[in-house]
Amino acid sequence: AMAMAMATGRGGKATTRHVRLPMRVAVRREARREEERSKGRRDVAGASPSEASGGGSTCGWRTWLAFTRPHTMVGTAVSVASVSCMVAGDAKAHACIAMLAQAWVSALLMNVAIVGINQVHDVDVDKINKPYLPLANGSMDVEEAKKVAWTCAVGSLWIGAWPWSTPLMITLMGSLALGVLYSVDVKGMRWKKHPALAATCIFAVRAVLVQLGFSLHAQLATGQAMRITRPIALAVGFMAVYSLVIAFFKDIPDVRGDEKNTIRTLSVRVGPRRVFYVCMMMLTGVYAAAIGYSLLACDGNFRIASSLAHVLFLAMLWVRSKEVILDSSSSVYSFYMFIWKLFYAEYLVLPFLR
Repeated sequence: AMAMAMATGRGGKATTRHVRLPMRVAVRREARREEERSKGRRDVAGASPSEASGGGSTCGWRTWLAFTRPHTMVGTAVSVASVSCMVAGDAKAHACIAMLAQAWVSALLMNVAIVGINQVHDVDVDKINKPYLPLANGSMDVEEAKKVAWTCAVGSLWIGAWPWSTPLMITLMGSLALGVLYSVDVKGMRWKKHPALAATCIFAVRAVLVQLGFSLHAQLATGQAMRITRPIALAVGFMAVYSLVIAFFKDIPDVRGDEKNTIRTLSVRVGPRRVFYVCMMMLTGVYAAAIGYSLLACDGNFRIASSLAHVLFLAMLWVRSKEVILDSSSSVYSFYMFIWKLFYAEYLVLPFLR
């Protein structure tokens, strides 16, 4: 190890000379650096790899939180509440609470199951694209993750079946089946390798199953006749476009890892820049349609509230898009998370589209 030392030479001028540090000093410094790096990894993950691999519930709460993919949990919670409230109408409070509790808990457990299955089968890819995830950085053991995922899946189906709700059970089982087809790397599966099939999975869950399944469940649980109303049809159409955007956009920050693991996403095939601008045009179109619907079909104050909200969302989208650096994965990922926030916000507006 070399250190720079300043000494005063003749004439008062400063000269630079190299001083060799003793080997034991260099060893101590390197040990301190490694200890600091190890501490930083434990702080981020919530538990050290040695703790996590020891079995049992030794992971820290940050590890468990990262494993659930919080942004998907928030999206599920908001969407279920929005769709359920949109059709609940004048049902009695206790019926609404029971309906929403069953839908919420079962949906969130299934969400953990699906993202858990995906992480179990994406460890190598996530080491490149998402090294902060607990399986990728070693803070959670793969076998433990499998147990958690499948326990959540069974728990979700059990809650959905008690009391029995056909729309809810179809939604839960359909979501689980598509999640397995999307992630599991066996012959005939691993649909995420194929852009059309990957988009179909996300479209079917986010646009169709969530909107139809939970709205029909809400009608059934509150004693109404099950039917597809105009607000439900509008929600399906809007979220269909949004789900396709999410399906396409989510792979833009992951191009490097997907290429290395021969996952031929749309971004890998045609380039992230083209996918970015296609997604922007799709979102602009769906917001323009929502503004038009609000002005022409909504009643009274709902017309003003929903149209202004969508104008604001569209303006925020384009302002934020100008800050994106397409060559930076972190910049693109940040914008992708912003799209998720607009996705959440839309569910707050959907009940007013009537």
